[in-house]
Amino acid sequence: YLATVLERLPGCVGLAMDVSRYAARRAAKAHSRVVSIVADSMSRLPMADDCASVVLNLFAPRNAPEFRRILPSDGVLIVVTPNPEHLGELRSRIELVDIHPDKEERLATAIDPLFEREPALVQTWTMQLSHEDVRRVVSMGPSAFHLDETALAAQVASLPEPFSVTASVSLHFTRPRPGD
Repeated sequence: YLATVLERLPGCVGLAMDVSRYAARRAAKAHSRVVSIVADSMSRLPMADDCASVVLNLFAPRNAPEFRRILPSDGVLIVVTPNPEHLGELRSRIELVDIHPDKEERLATAIDPLFEREPALVQTWTMQLSHEDVRRVVSMGPSAFHLDETALAAQVASLPEPFSVTASVSLHFTRPRPGD
């Protein structure tokens, strides 16, 4: 995702952060202007105050106080969250972790004290996934830690190929609250 953003922003650099050294290594190879570190986003971020123009948080835990600390008053926090129908076709056929029903309230609790949110931008599209693509999608999320590899392989093999899947996300654009 960061590589795609950087393609649209010539001259900018990006810092990818993940708790997985494997994910951090993949991120570092995704684009020539990506630097990657292994760090826990729920701890103090290894970054200076006011050093980031934009923080992009995709399907990840949100550490609002740290995001606010590293963003200057004119910075932007973009939080991307899945909508209830996101990967619905997969979730009905494979034992994936479900999307928490109060996701919006949890986001508000975490973000709203320190950031002002604009109305969310909802994006929905359909993907035609091969079995390998399905395995990749599953491995990118929390379900990867809860599924037995043999059971997953059998469930994926039972799907038609290609398999039509809905992707639906909300993009929440926020700015630091004045005075914080």
